[in-house]
Amino acid sequence: MHLTAKSALVAGATALAATSFAPAATLAQDSEPIHVALADLPEVETLFFLVGLARAGEKGLDYELTFFNGEELAIQAILAGQADVGLGSPYAVIQRASVPVRLFQQTSRIIFFPVAKAEIASWQDMDGKSMTYHSRGGPLEALASIVAEREGITLGTPNYVPGSENRVVALVQGHIDAAVIDLLNKNMIMEEHPDEFHVLSWVGPDEVVTDEALFARLDWLEENEDQVALLLESLLESARDLCENPAMIAEEREKYNLLPDLPQELADGLADYYAEAIEAGRITPHEVETVFQSPLPEQVPEPPPT
Repeated sequence: MHLTAKSALVAGATALAATSFAPAATLAQDSEPIHVALADLPEVETLFFLVGLARAGEKGLDYELTFFNGEELAIQAILAGQADVGLGSPYAVIQRASVPVRLFQQTSRIIFFPVAKAEIASWQDMDGKSMTYHSRGGPLEALASIVAEREGITLGTPNYVPGSENRVVALVQGHIDAAVIDLLNKNMIMEEHPDEFHVLSWVGPDEVVTDEALFARLDWLEENEDQVALLLESLLESARDLCENPAMIAEEREKYNLLPDLPQELADGLADYYAEAIEAGRITPHEVETVFQSPLPEQVPEPPPT
């Protein structure tokens, strides 16, 4: 396994990304390794994917992991044949691509939470008030519309602020009344400002859609079925083990020397973070297995937010 970084990555990227083990045996000693493209440096949310990848390496999968400075660069590398497998949300690019690209594993699902000022006790108090989303016409706005219709209210003119962390800043600074934000930022704002905000009810787990997925060119998938099968087997095994015991993520991080520069505060909260993500439905072995066994999808969903 090899690690490389592309474009202008921040200082310390090599140390953050470093991991130390060598695959026990490759599927074909004279074959090219699988080139895996990530859109950003590894982080807590992608740690369980890195664990699955490391396990695949132990079983003989030879791979090279490359970090790009931005998702579009990683996707373009897949389209150009410079990388083989990508992890991300390539939906809009896939729809415009001139070469066939397929999602072949759902890695995680969109799990977001509507957070509002403390005086907004329920959705009824949101009648006429504005909700803030990542982008116009995205899935978060559509899901909020479903909830508003169920509650019999009409939301006010929507606001759009890209990035959950930016929406949190807007909430804390009092610029907006409510926003839909991701799990990590929801936990942060509720821990730091427990008396100022609270979480409203949301849609059910069967109404969420794919967030990040593995994707590749169709021709590469057809030519590398054995390698793809080994990769998916290891990722599915990792997801199952994680769902059975979220605490294993900390042990696997130590075992494979993943995210060595992770702040201790975040390292101590890994099990709690993944336990909540699993409970919320962001990571489920059932969903992973369903996609693993299904034909490659011809249609792609709406681009997810952040």
